[in-house]
Amino acid sequence: MTPRGQAEVWRLLAVVLLTSLAAQAGQGQTDPQPGKSSARTDLLTIVNPKRRDIPADRAKVLLLTTFRVVAEEFHRKADDVQFPLTLVAGEPNEHYSIDQGGGITVYLDRWNETKFVESVITGAVQRLTPPHLRKQMLMEIIRRSDRNAPVSANELRTPANVLPPRPALGSDCVSAVNDTPCPWPNRPPY
Repeated sequence: MTPRGQAEVWRLLAVVLLTSLAAQAGQGQTDPQPGKSSARTDLLTIVNPKRRDIPADRAKVLLLTTFRVVAEEFHRKADDVQFPLTLVAGEPNEHYSIDQGGGITVYLDRWNETKFVESVITGAVQRLTPPHLRKQMLMEIIRRSDRNAPVSANELRTPANVLPPRPALGSDCVSAVNDTPCPWPNRPPY
């Protein structure tokens, strides 16, 4: 091949490369980490024992788009808010739960985009506040509430430097010290 022919090939390759990059940038699909796919397929699991009509592709798009929008809103990367989500279809008691690892299970009787996205938003926002930060905020809220709470007549009778003891909380009670729920009146013992 002649030097002029080689130059033409290189010019053609450069045009193809620039066109390809421009098309990706125009669609907002540039990959910030080459070699790592930004469209993770392992984030959504659908459990559908009653064979409800669930648009799996639409659910994936909604999930990934919600991650991106929440991340942008809080000036973070999408990876900062991503978590695995399991959608259980055919559950008449619609709700969602968040497990210890931060994964969410959404229970829907029938497909409902709004309920699905609301659950994803809640989980994504929660991912932005890790447990240690939530505990720190809880302690600050309790401190401020104690400082601003009305004073009972009994508290006025005690000396100012002696605070009445707080009631003892069981080991299964949520408080500034414990991370597990308080006992409920009709809750079965563990």
